Amino acid sequence: MATATTIRGGGSPASALFDLLDNGSRAAPDSVREVLAFAQQALGPTFDLPARLQRAAAELDAAVQRADQVQLHVLDHHALFLAHQTVARITRHVLDDVEWQALVRGGGDAVAEPNPPYEALLRHAGVLEAAALLTRESLALAGRAFGAAVSHGPEGTYAIPEATLMERDLEHDTVADLDLRLALVLLGEEVPMTPDRLLEWCRAHRPGVLGYGQQVAQALWGMGEGLVPCCERVSALLRETLRASGAVMLSLDTPTTPTPRCAVSGLAVQLVLQSLSDKEFQAGLKAGWVVTS
Repeated sequence: MATATTIRGGGSPASALFDLLDNGSRAAPDSVREVLAFAQQALGPTFDLPARLQRAAAELDAAVQRADQVQLHVLDHHALFLAHQTVARITRHVLDDVEWQALVRGGGDAVAEPNPPYEALLRHAGVLEAAALLTRESLALAGRAFGAAVSHGPEGTYAIPEATLMERDLEHDTVADLDLRLALVLLGEEVPMTPDRLLEWCRAHRPGVLGYGQQVAQALWGMGEGLVPCCERVSALLRETLRASGAVMLSLDTPTTPTPRCAVSGLAVQLVLQSLSDKEFQAGLKAGWVVTS
């Protein structure tokens, strides 16, 4: 077919497609645009990109409205990109899974079951620009709320990075055990960090992140996302809190995905579970998102 002939012939469309498949959400913006232009050419009159972007934007508008009904203006761009099911649903209006398979088969059999880079499409295809003004404003307001939660102290004043913490961050940069390193940097203690002790540190130094993290988790859960994306977002919030407090090197090595034996992950899960009602918790338990042991 024309798709196979063009892709297998190499050149720009093939390079762009493989960049998307190899790099996923980190794919270059030019690659997204190149693949969409090629899809328009290869898939023929059924591929009407402006109409597709409008449908995707309407789906995005509805998703943001659902989140705002649960917690107003807490779904920022970063949280949205972690809403994997929602992002996939939005961007399937731009390129559905069957069309992805058709494009990939044009490149040969190297990738039999591609994992479409939905996030790259949402970032770079123009869906965000096509969304309603209220949606864009809500995402922007949520971004500012995120910055305020991370950067402000107990009384709403800007909390500058702590000099002592910055010194310990550099001093203990090579410590392999992350929980021990967390304790050494944040507390100056040689006893590995626990979720409860990290919670107390947050209450003392960045209290705004705790309630904000729970609000974001509630918004994501209300959109239909599972426990993992909720925990990823709260973990990312805690990681950013470490950076803003002065522990830049530590924040870079702190995972945002739920990880066993990591105080940051443990606290993230704890905050997410506390944010759910008993009914929601039981639904998550039934669906397999909530692990009690």
